[in-house]
Amino acid sequence: MLVKIRSIANIGLETVPVDVEVDVASAGFPGFTIVGLASKAVEEARERVKTAIINSHLDFPPRKITVNLAPADLPKDGAAYDLPIAIGVLLASNQLTLPVDFDLTKSFFYGELSLDGTLRPTKGILLLGLFAQKNAAGGFIFVPKPSAAEASVVSGIKVIALNSLSQLVDYLLSKEKILPIKPSRVEENLEDAPVEFDLMEIAGQEQAKRALIIAAAGGHNLKA
Repeated sequence: MLVKIRSIANIGLETVPVDVEVDVASAGFPGFTIVGLASKAVEEARERVKTAIINSHLDFPPRKITVNLAPADLPKDGAAYDLPIAIGVLLASNQLTLPVDFDLTKSFFYGELSLDGTLRPTKGILLLGLFAQKNAAGGFIFVPKPSAAEASVVSGIKVIALNSLSQLVDYLLSKEKILPIKPSRVEENLEDAPVEFDLMEIAGQEQAKRALIIAAAGGHNLKA
């Protein structure tokens, strides 16, 4: 059975659509292949997805599985395709049936899986939200909860924040109700953003620190 899951690829600040095509064949030797100009990180999704599905108390089909990331001539990088690949495998193996009113063409899946099936923070959620707003207004994006706040500033889309693969499966099977996260303003997220480091912790380098402060205050770029 063949299914298509919508996702994206971020190339710099440009966002392009990616169709994650998953086919679980009824014949052939068992195997798991990912094609479509995938990087090493994407190829490693085979092990992450397989283990995450098993540890989520779901069945990984012992069949020939082929995943194509289309368009095939566009380089794909990162671990954000874990979630769409996993959902594609579950749908193509008939373990998961979508509700009648669920529009797969207006839904985007994006996120990195841990081996236990939980979803890890993933970069590019804001760009996904902006792309969905422009190309699938009123649709859904399914993303890791730790990164979902990025997309909450984008209007016209429904952001479903997920903790794990099993939670998404329960949601799609109508076993668990998850409300879209509430919209927020950019300023609210900036106020809550954790500070990773402080220039006060750096001993010396006063001239360099002053240059950084002036550049940040004026919104200027830095060039070495």
